[in-house]
Amino acid sequence: MSKIDCIFPPHFRADDNDEDSQAISNESPVELLKTDESEQVDSDILEFMHGEFWTKHLSNVSHTDTENKSGVNPFEMSFVDNDDDDIFRDIYNIFQNSRHDLENKSNDSSLMVVNEQDLDEPAETVVPRPGFSVHFDKNLYGPEGVYYHDSQTRGKQQVDTDQFVCSPIDVLAITHDEREKSDFGLLLSIKNRVGKKHELSIPMHFLYSGDNLIKELLNLGVKISPKARQLLIDYLDSRNPERRVLAATTTGWHCDNMVFVLPNKIIGDRDVRFQSESLHVEEFRQTGTFEQWRDEIAKYCSGNPMLILSISATLASPMLKLVNMNQGGLHFFGDSSIGKTTALLMASSCWSDAKFMRTWRATANGIEGAAALVNDNTLILDEISEADPRDVGEIVYSVGNGVGKIRSNRYGNSRPVKNWRVMLLSSGERTLSTTMAEGGKHVKTGQEVRLIDIPCQREYGLFDTLHGFQSGRELADALKANATLHHGHAGPQFLEKLIADDRDYAKELEQIAARSDFKSEISVEGRAAKIFALIALAGELAIEWNIVPWISGEALDAAALAFKLWRENRGEGKTETQQILERILDFISKYADSCFSELDNPNNSTYVRERAGWWRKNTNSDQRVYLFTSAGLQKAASGFDVSRISQALKESDWLVEHDLDKRSKKIRVEGQPTNLYAVLPRDFD
Repeated sequence: MSKIDCIFPPHFRADDNDEDSQAISNESPVELLKTDESEQVDSDILEFMHGEFWTKHLSNVSHTDTENKSGVNPFEMSFVDNDDDDIFRDIYNIFQNSRHDLENKSNDSSLMVVNEQDLDEPAETVVPRPGFSVHFDKNLYGPEGVYYHDSQTRGKQQVDTDQFVCSPIDVLAITHDEREKSDFGLLLSIKNRVGKKHELSIPMHFLYSGDNLIKELLNLGVKISPKARQLLIDYLDSRNPERRVLAATTTGWHCDNMVFVLPNKIIGDRDVRFQSESLHVEEFRQTGTFEQWRDEIAKYCSGNPMLILSISATLASPMLKLVNMNQGGLHFFGDSSIGKTTALLMASSCWSDAKFMRTWRATANGIEGAAALVNDNTLILDEISEADPRDVGEIVYSVGNGVGKIRSNRYGNSRPVKNWRVMLLSSGERTLSTTMAEGGKHVKTGQEVRLIDIPCQREYGLFDTLHGFQSGRELADALKANATLHHGHAGPQFLEKLIADDRDYAKELEQIAARSDFKSEISVEGRAAKIFALIALAGELAIEWNIVPWISGEALDAAALAFKLWRENRGEGKTETQQILERILDFISKYADSCFSELDNPNNSTYVRERAGWWRKNTNSDQRVYLFTSAGLQKAASGFDVSRISQALKESDWLVEHDLDKRSKKIRVEGQPTNLYAVLPRDFD
């Protein structure tokens, strides 16, 4: 079926106040079909124009008030040829030959358009009045955009009006969660001021907080008429497309791990779109090419275990869910200016630019929000010394646990709790335990394994191999410069391979974890070993899939080296119990005379400002037995609760007196029975 759109100013749409228009209005449609030489129109065509053929062949009629110099309101009609091919073709030729004449009469050549196109379906119907239309190209009503069509009474005449609302926005689908019960929204196709088209999913409630929506759309380059802001809201609210799309309100895995959602890319074969409270999410950016990233960045990581470890760790982040792990974390520490930030930048370049890397200089709530934005991905925090040391331990627990704080709204109801699953990468000159100690806190085993300290001092700063560069600094500068030009490719490429490959990743992880490089009989070390094994698996998969140009086995060796360095730095075999005993012993050596006084000496006049307990001589030796109060015990081994501390003391045979089935002993102090913990320090390895 063929369709011809013909646009010309008919006699009954002229502006009565315009002389040129009046001249045109006195001409009939048939007269307008004549050429400049006033040739006669064939009688068959006259019959077509005046008789029943007119209604038979006219398939589309619409009007517009687009302003032009003549004031003429163009008339658009589409002829659809069915049986009268010859007549149809003659009319088409006349329209073509008459175009120049019509342009001169209307004085607006932009409206004189004649198009022929093949259609598989009937032409569009007349625009509704009142109603909206959207055009992604220049059109009868003016420039591209959304228009509101209405009719108004002016004097005794009914005049059609066509108001520009905004640059082109089409509503493609209604979005919702997998249960079709919440997270409703609209999937929009937007063309911004510079002509770039992109899709965007907005929550439905944005329509009823219009100012926020307007600001977000303006920020995205949408041109909005100041007088038509409410019309824009009305337009979006009036759309009801048949298509339904799954709204993904978080990045990461969806649809039974068959789709991975990034704000700018959907990886997997499902109709899913990212839908956020913020329409301007730019956590993931892409520049340059994957090939150049591979040749100018990943290539120089070969032979450098710390760089391999960093990239392998960030590629392991989307694998956490696939192998039923909740989190992992590495903290690169070492002297200033050895390349720690460069290692983090290599991880960042897999997903985005340097802005993907954040700093520790943020509140715990702010870091929670950042973790939620990169769910099933990597949270990268540079320079731990910028954090408040009193908050670091809480942040490590919070990020590792993957659950935000419960908060209430203004009505007292609980807000939805944020959840995430991330690999945490960090850097700093100090270890986690040293940083926390500055804030008066002691690191717990759970924190140690959630953010594993990696000493990263190598032969040339952080590097082992310079690849022809003169120094570690020169190599680091080259990597930083190249990462600015090429980033955001490796991560999505890895995800595509991850989804396409149907192997059992959990089983492969167990095989790597069973290697002698990662074996340990100690529980906490076993947890850490599994994280390193996952990092090794991700790196080796990246090698196999040609994501990185490394030698097979390099990622495995880098992860095994990091595990070895961590154990050596931590003290191989060091347990939570040993940490408690060390802290108790350290406290006694520092405060034996300032926080304790002799219990059985009534003549003792020593004033104790911050009492942790008392002491008395052991009956079998001259050693002191320290009688700790509960508060004193907790102060000595801060970071652990009294129950855990007393358990460690009992297991190590440091509690020399206690009541039956208890760890404390009731002892009279100044006539009052008091529960105290009788601690006799002993040597331990």
